[in-house]
This record gives sequence, C-alpha cells and structure tokens, in this order.
Amino acid sequence: MLQHLNAHFTEDLSLSELSEQFHVSTSHMIHVFKAQFGLTPIQYVIRRRIGEAQHLLRTTEDSAGDIAGRVGMVNRNYFYRMFKRLVELSPVQYREVTCGQPEEHASR
Repeated sequence: MLQHLNAHFTEDLSLSELSEQFHVSTSHMIHVFKAQFGLTPIQYVIRRRIGEAQHLLRTTEDSAGDIAGRVGMVNRNYFYRMFKRLVELSPVQYREVTCGQPEEHASR
C-alpha cells in the first residue's frame, strides 16, 4: 500500500477506493497502516504532498499556488493551512528561508 500511495500521492485518493483495491475493510486498513507508520493513510498522503511541495519550492520558481495543484492539493487554502501546520512556515516564508527568494506571485 505504501508503494501505491507514493506512486499516486498527487491523485485524488479515497479510503474506500484504497480499501477496495487492497481487499480489506477501511477500518482494518487504517488500523494496520497507523500501527506500522504512525499515521493514517490520508495523513501520510498529506505529509507526502507537503514534502514534495517543499522540494518544489526549493527547486523551482513556480508559485506556491501552482505547486499546490501539482502535488494534488487543488484547494489552495487547505494547502496553505496544512503546509503551515506541518512546516510551521507558510509556503512563501519557507521559500524565503530556504532559498532567500521572496515569491512575487503568491496570490495566484
């Protein structure tokens, strides 16, 4: 399942589809995944997306809004909220701190 999540983290994933694909109940899948990785599958995907966003903020000049879409988080407000919760900086602040570059088009 971890390989599948890593390969498809930018896609719209649902617990019910994952449980069907892996032939287990949703509750069992969540329980087993959390026991092994310390996170639910959805929490893992969110962290994976934010990690990829961090990489893209460091290595591209794409706007934070564009990066949100590229990592599968089409709701930009949710992306910004999750990024700030997990990284403790906004995407713009993160880019400034890691690259020394202010983002000119953060409102895109």
